[in-house]
Amino acid sequence: METPGEVKRAAIEYRDQAIAVATERMKDGQWAAVARVAHHTRSAEDIFPVPVPDRRFTTEEEAREFGIKMARDWIDENMPHP
Repeated sequence: METPGEVKRAAIEYRDQAIAVATERMKDGQWAAVARVAHHTRSAEDIFPVPVPDRRFTTEEEAREFGIKMARDWIDENMPHP
C-alpha cells in the first residue's frame, strides 16, 4: 500500500536524451510528478529541470506518464534535431 510521501522514480531515453521522472504520493492521496532531462557529451553532462504544471493524478502511472510527456515535449522544443 502506498503511503503519503512515497516517491517512485523512472528513467527512459528519448532522442538520445536521458529523462528522469520522480512521482510522489501527496498527503491527499493524489500523485504529483517532477521531471528532468540530462544531455550528455563526451566531456560534460547538462541537467535541465523540466517545467511541469502543478497537477495531481489519481494514480502513480498517470503522474509518471504526464512527467514523461512533459519532458519529451520539452526536448522536442529545446533540443536540436539530429
